[in-house]
Amino acid sequence: MKSYAWGSALLFIILYYTNNLFTDERIGSDFTGNSNTFALFMMVSFFFTSWLFLYYEKNKYKKIIAGLITLMDITAVLLSGARKSVIACIIYIIILFLCKKDKQGRKHLIRNIILIGIVLSYLWKLMMNNPYLYEIVGNRMKTLVNQSLGYEVMARGSSSYLREKYRNTAIFGWLKSPIWGHGYDSFHFYNAVVNGHNVYSHNNFTELLYNLGIVGFIFYYFEYFKITILGLGSQSSSVKAITIAGVMGILLTEYGQVDYNLSVIVIFLFVLYKLNFLVREDKINGV
Repeated sequence: MKSYAWGSALLFIILYYTNNLFTDERIGSDFTGNSNTFALFMMVSFFFTSWLFLYYEKNKYKKIIAGLITLMDITAVLLSGARKSVIACIIYIIILFLCKKDKQGRKHLIRNIILIGIVLSYLWKLMMNNPYLYEIVGNRMKTLVNQSLGYEVMARGSSSYLREKYRNTAIFGWLKSPIWGHGYDSFHFYNAVVNGHNVYSHNNFTELLYNLGIVGFIFYYFEYFKITILGLGSQSSSVKAITIAGVMGILLTEYGQVDYNLSVIVIFLFVLYKLNFLVREDKINGV
């Protein structure tokens, strides 16, 4: 976990000193092939570092370092312009704050809710009022919120319109072979035939259903279910918080991207799984 956090900090510093952090476009596509994939890597690091900062680190200097890396991670996610990752980070940190207890075991829900409200208001104003952030992520977030609330219709040919079309194509294609699907990594070929675009469905759920059918879908998400049950039953409030918040954050991003074949998801789920067993064995130190 700490190695991953230090890796993200090093990447942030390299991007900054090579003038690739603040650019005229979303960062990440040049070296990962996709800004959303880059955002996913930095989002997972944010999950780790914010938990280390809020729950794990007791030493003052280590806590400051964890806090600084957390700020680096969320900055990188914002600059990637990945809306789902931004929302996942917000939901994740809200859950961590609401689950946090003081030394006496009290949660201070009202104080934490007020603090969360202040921070979210400031973040929204920053995205809307800072010209640079507005062009990168603010405008995209505004569009997403307006479309979700029904205030704005998806323009034909827009990114949101095409993604919705791909998801529907995957669902209708899945119905032709609902049990076993059509084969691993096969949807983008089908999409090329139906829509003329050789791309994924931009939704992990529909992608899995089309490729691997309901059998593969259940087999894949059974691990999420198993880890969630472990987290809910954990005696450690900190491990319970990162498990529930982490699984919810990943599921949220999976509505807008395909990640079942990315190693970062496997790493994150393994860490959650391992954390729960370390707590059971009373070996949480050194995570």
